[in-house]
Formats: sequence, structure tokens, C-alpha cells
Amino acid sequence: MSTQHAPEEQPTEEATRTPERIISQRLPGTNGELRTRARFLRGDCLGRGSFARAYQLTELQTSGSSSPIATKVLLKREVDVAKVAAEVALHRSLSHPHIVTCFDTFEDTAYLYLLLELCDLTAMHLLKQHGPLAVPCAARLVSQAA
Repeated sequence: MSTQHAPEEQPTEEATRTPERIISQRLPGTNGELRTRARFLRGDCLGRGSFARAYQLTELQTSGSSSPIATKVLLKREVDVAKVAAEVALHRSLSHPHIVTCFDTFEDTAYLYLLLELCDLTAMHLLKQHGPLAVPCAARLVSQAA
């Protein structure tokens, strides 16, 4: 009598690119052990790019009300961590009303997280409807932000 074993299910590419529903920001304490600084509930996916995805987050267990924020989630195995660190340093040095603020960054074993200001969804929907900006339009917007 032969028995057939069902093949072991492998996680799909989509599943490996999606962080857990509850995301914990863990940082080393004074004794070197990791401690949880904040916990977030991952909401809807706001957008996808070639290297990252953006999700809405809401902080759990806060005193008072918590406004939703956005997170840019990068899969560590797909990015150059040094280049991302340079991007984060540049992003944090910018302060302009038309550039989203980078509040904080952290990582776990699989992902890098950038905690960002949640921008006006109408602008995001406009970009989704019309696609990438033409070079002259993008150049004009960048010059306005300078």
C-alpha cells in the first residue's frame, strides 16, 4: 500500500513580500536586549513600487488618539541597505510642506520600515489615475520644492 504525501506548500511571492498584520518596532535597550517601543496595526496597501510597498499604519496602545501614518516597507533581501540608509538620511534632512516627513525608521529580520507622514490621498489617487508624471511636470514640481 503506497501513501502519497501532499507536497509541502511554499509561501507565495506575494506572501513573502507582505509584513505581518501587527508590526512591532523593537529597539535595543540599555542592556542590549530588544524591547518593543511601539506596535502598529498594518492597514491597507497604499501603493507598490519595484523595491517597496506602502501601507497605512495605526499605532496600538497609545495614550490619546493616534493619527494614521504611512510606512514604506522594503524587503531586505531585495535592496542595498547602504543605499537605503543614504536615502533615509537625505529624506530626514528635508523639511518642506510638499514633501512627506520621515518620522522614524526601524527594521526586523526581513524588512526595513520607514515611518512617514500620511499624505493627502487625493494626490495619490491622481497619480494612480494618470500614471507616472511626464519629465517636464516632474521637473517643475521638484523645482517648486527646492
